[in-house]
Amino acid sequence: MEIPAEIVQAKNAVEFDLLALPGVVEVGLGLREDNGETFDELEGPESFRTARFWLSQAA
Repeated sequence: MEIPAEIVQAKNAVEFDLLALPGVVEVGLGLREDNGETFDELEGPESFRTARFWLSQAA
């Protein structure tokens, strides 16, 4: 899976601001998941719109 450069740039532009929020420990990009099923949506206007945030247990 290749992530479009403009999506990576947009994530990188806000990553440090997001990491400064209480409890946020990681920010990433990925495919959409629903009930444990992963959807490969790299085609069309709805493609690749999943940002992932990992939070600490205390958040």
